Amino acid sequence: TGTLLWTGLAGLVFAGDLSVWHQSILSVGPGLATVLANFQVFAMMLAAVLLFGERVGGRHLVSAVIALAGLALLVGPGWGELGVQWQRGVLFGLATALFYAWYMLVLRRIQRGQGLGTQVWQIALTSLWTCLFLLAETPLMGESLRIPDGTSLGYLVAYGVLCQGLGWLFISRGLPRVGVSLAGLIILLQPSLAFCWDVLLFGRPASGTDLAGLALALLGIYLGSTAGGRR
Repeated sequence: TGTLLWTGLAGLVFAGDLSVWHQSILSVGPGLATVLANFQVFAMMLAAVLLFGERVGGRHLVSAVIALAGLALLVGPGWGELGVQWQRGVLFGLATALFYAWYMLVLRRIQRGQGLGTQVWQIALTSLWTCLFLLAETPLMGESLRIPDGTSLGYLVAYGVLCQGLGWLFISRGLPRVGVSLAGLIILLQPSLAFCWDVLLFGRPASGTDLAGLALALLGIYLGSTAGGRR
């Protein structure tokens, strides 16, 4: 019963994460939405201080200031002109970071001291719960699960097999084999490339201010993700 409840909570939080992230993508594009989602580093940092009594060092504080400066450059100049939907997209992106940090905290609670087999089973249950919660949300959002055409089906299959299947397999096998700093740089390829693809494939305008904000945000996220916590 305890496992079902905890994995249910993890599934609920992760469903919330996916929901607000996709709302952010629809409003501000995949590039900025993915950069905003990576601010979960700082949500985790805050949770470490408030919930676990960890102390932050100078590097943590510097990383937060740099990332916030980058965020200000990314969203500040056009905040008043780009409309309510865009503003909501930014807020949804930051909510994604909060939801994901919450999900990681719940997952940490569930899997502490468990063996590999139990952890795999818990992730499977969490995934099932996530699917059920997203299924329940679909009619509430006025959406349909109908796949409109074969092209869309092909994209879904490719997304599941390549991005979720092989992608996470490579991540889970590769990250333990490299140092923290290199792992942090590799993980930052996701928001960096997402922003690049947004510009190249979807025609997102990118000014010098945007690129400077992106660079600062990614630098801050990198510094925050590679800074160790202190008890």
